[in-house]
Amino acid sequence: MTTPHSKTTTTTKEEEEEEEKVVFDVAIIGGGVVGLAILRHCQIYGGYSCVLLEKESDLLTKASGHNSGIACTGSDAPLLSKERALIRDSISNMRHFCRVHNIPFGDFMKTKNEEEKQEDGVVNDRSPKGGSLVCIWPWDIHSNNDEKEKEKIIHEKLLEVAQESWDAGDTHARILTKEEVLEMEPSLSNDVLGGVHIPGEVVLDPFLFPVALASHARENGAVIKTNYQYDPENSHFIEKDDDSNANATDGGVWKIKSTNHNNDNNEQDDNVIYAKCIVNATGILSDLIHSKTHKTSSSSCYTWEARPRRGQYRIFAPIIDSPSSSLTSQKLSRPIQPIPTDFTKGIFIFSSLYNQIIVGPTALEQESRTDDTPCKKVAEILTRHAKRTLKGFHLVVDEKSDNTEDDDDEEEKKEIDSDCDEKEQQEKDQCYWN
Repeated sequence: MTTPHSKTTTTTKEEEEEEEKVVFDVAIIGGGVVGLAILRHCQIYGGYSCVLLEKESDLLTKASGHNSGIACTGSDAPLLSKERALIRDSISNMRHFCRVHNIPFGDFMKTKNEEEKQEDGVVNDRSPKGGSLVCIWPWDIHSNNDEKEKEKIIHEKLLEVAQESWDAGDTHARILTKEEVLEMEPSLSNDVLGGVHIPGEVVLDPFLFPVALASHARENGAVIKTNYQYDPENSHFIEKDDDSNANATDGGVWKIKSTNHNNDNNEQDDNVIYAKCIVNATGILSDLIHSKTHKTSSSSCYTWEARPRRGQYRIFAPIIDSPSSSLTSQKLSRPIQPIPTDFTKGIFIFSSLYNQIIVGPTALEQESRTDDTPCKKVAEILTRHAKRTLKGFHLVVDEKSDNTEDDDDEEEKKEIDSDCDEKEQQEKDQCYWN
């Protein structure tokens, strides 16, 4: 019984559940290093409530889990571009972040015992030092001119690299002679013609860094959902005047669904998420996600095409230092880079923080967005590149990381000699990264 002035209302179970729905400020699609960086920054520094949605069972399963771990200074990005500004801002904060979160990072890999040994004058540290070397080689000089003309070309190429670093703010970058390069990196081949030392570039652990981003974001309230396949075709933006949104939100939000969403409205589905904003951090799938989310055609001016480019590495097993070993001098203190081109930064050779010698990546255009199977032919080319760049290295392929596919039944040699290949073979190999 009710009085004349009383009012009774009834709500269904579904309406009560809708009222309890959390509306996030930001939903990030994609659990790679970019998505995790956005998640952490928005949650901690933006003051937003954030959720990250990743379709795989783990984070960093795609390209972000296979990167080199080299933090670049952005000197090759266009002058005054937003890309360069963002890279410069990022690397300026990276060192502090690595210190605070105990991420191996260049010289920070040293243990207390190693630091004490170094203070006593005993140096047995194989972790990469700060900076990298951009080196020029005979195969970079496409000229049959005399020695004086070649020296001019070498100087111009190195000056261009150095100038880009100076313009980017790396005022300590400097041009090195052949002798100075070999003094810094005695393990390089005597074929090196000169180089530029860029002190700002360093090596970090490529997996622990983004994991720390995820951990820090969660510690500050961010939500991460794995096994969540974002469904762009069935997700939609709810306008504020949309009556169908009554009792759910005030409108002006995205209703996000996953592909395993149960369309039976009589069953509760925890996979429906509300957010005021969606950030597309899906990498090579970003154009497809964008067009399907906004229902745009390929002719729309708001679409673009993400083109896959394969980057393959070759990893050689770490060399164990011992007093009786003749291999103790085989190490690289800094990443070795080639002269960059408009297409790619080229093939790097560097020591990981765990003493592996890594060669790569390549930059090969391909049609498939998902095929990341290593190619044996490319692996052999990377091996040849390591042989001609390094002097006297005893290169042994790291069997734990070697999963290249072979087109024939011949077993690949695991030990690689240090003899140089013919010049014509070198020129053929160049097409894989130039």
